[in-house]
Amino acid sequence: MLPVDAKSYFRWIYGGFVCLMLLATASGFVFPSVRPAEHLGMVVDLFVAMLGGWLLVYGFSLLREKRLIENVPRSTVRSVAMGFAEISGAAREKGPLTAPLSGLPCVYFRYVIEEERSNGRNGREWVTVDQGESPVPFYVEDETGSMLVDPAGAETVIKVGYQTVRRDEGLFSKRKRYTEWHIIPGERICVVGTVREAHDMVRERQARLNERLHDLKKDPQALARFDTDKNGQISSEEWDGAVRAVKDEMLHEEVRREPGKPEDEIVIGKGRDETTFVISDRSGASLVRGLAIKSGLSLVFGPAIVVIMAASLLARMGVIARGWAIHWESIF
Repeated sequence: MLPVDAKSYFRWIYGGFVCLMLLATASGFVFPSVRPAEHLGMVVDLFVAMLGGWLLVYGFSLLREKRLIENVPRSTVRSVAMGFAEISGAAREKGPLTAPLSGLPCVYFRYVIEEERSNGRNGREWVTVDQGESPVPFYVEDETGSMLVDPAGAETVIKVGYQTVRRDEGLFSKRKRYTEWHIIPGERICVVGTVREAHDMVRERQARLNERLHDLKKDPQALARFDTDKNGQISSEEWDGAVRAVKDEMLHEEVRREPGKPEDEIVIGKGRDETTFVISDRSGASLVRGLAIKSGLSLVFGPAIVVIMAASLLARMGVIARGWAIHWESIF
């Protein structure tokens, strides 16, 4: 999974490709010294340069994630503080869950189903036709206790647990590849994310308050007890008193409410401010090494692609020797 800013940049590239195609049509007016045959080549150069720019942004995103995980406090469940943290331990199920492709009991799964199709160039390629992942929370347990993990929005770095290729029934059916990643109960995992209260208490209280006040307005008999001057109308001062009374009732209910299980009181997941959230079957050190390699390659090849495409563009415009121009027609 790509970092959010890299994915946004990638979408921007494809949106800009349409504009570049329009530019190719008008490039004869913008660059009159460029031969007409070179106009489409300029567009391809610009597009590939934008891909190189995306690779550069992606590399910096990976580098930031690497440094963040490298410096994150490694905590036990008992001593973890609210905020960004790393927890390692055994995966434990919160409720029964079965992986859809392998049929194995698990705490988390992600799957992709791909279909083999012709790519129009006498070749074959795999095209994704279905994919999904488990939204069910589970626990990570170490020697000091358990913590709830909310997998929504997680970047998962786990090995393939199941893969098969088969052809569906039918004379003209196509081959499909089924791939599944899963975490089984008891498997050791590393979770890097934001630790917070399991419930947003402020939002929850406000929602309950609004619901009760709405019900109060629809109940004339209940509302009448706040009509202190008995004139059949609820003034703003009387309504303020009703709001205070409802808040007091909710407070007394919370005091009387039985506390939940300790492991359900806090959760680690994707944060609002810091969105980095990784679930892995590797150690934190292994994650850092993988990110270092990926970011290094991206930061080397990204700028190199941009420089090469810039040279090709300048060659097409006659600024430098035309031998620097890339002949895309011979490649494709």
